[in-house]
Amino acid sequence: QATSAPAAAAPSPKQTAKQAKEELRAKKAAEAKAKKEAAAQAKKEKEGAAAKAKKDAADKAAAAQFCEQFEYTLCSFSALQSVEDERKPIYHTNVMMCVADKYAVICLDTLDNLDERMDVISALEDSGKEIIEISEEQKEHFAGNMLQVMNEDGKPYLVMSTSAHQSLEEEQITKLESFNPIIHSEIDTIELCGGGSARCMMAEVFLPKI
Repeated sequence: QATSAPAAAAPSPKQTAKQAKEELRAKKAAEAKAKKEAAAQAKKEKEGAAAKAKKDAADKAAAAQFCEQFEYTLCSFSALQSVEDERKPIYHTNVMMCVADKYAVICLDTLDNLDERMDVISALEDSGKEIIEISEEQKEHFAGNMLQVMNEDGKPYLVMSTSAHQSLEEEQITKLESFNPIIHSEIDTIELCGGGSARCMMAEVFLPKI
């Protein structure tokens, strides 16, 4: 004959009060921990923002000092690109802009701040440069990473990668070739592994010949 299991003994009022007290203590400890972690995260973000602000201020101060020393006019701006649905700073200005003797190739869509965009346009036009605009997609193919060079006879050429050249529209190529011939070469490995293109592989030399 089956028998039923004995009923569990009900907790005494003393045990119930003790359990409630322990649960309350655990809840308060968890809340205190969460509050401490939130405060630490807020402090970290604040310090990061302060460091960035200081860095930006320091960069502008250095740029202003350079311009004053060499008699340039400073035109500062923030160039941004889309990375995983976020707008993040472009690591080098020469990725989105190439300044030559009579023209400038630039991706204006990277200048999200419209006031800064107009400042850049005005600065380039005031210096006598014709603006040749490229898209963000063309920038991704390093169409902004070009460099104008000169041969021994002083004839200008525009150097770029084949990837950049293939991304350009016919009208853009025609406009560029009206200023100088184009030289392009396949440098896919550099672009894939190095993060840069033709401009990042070369540097101008302005020193007089000895």
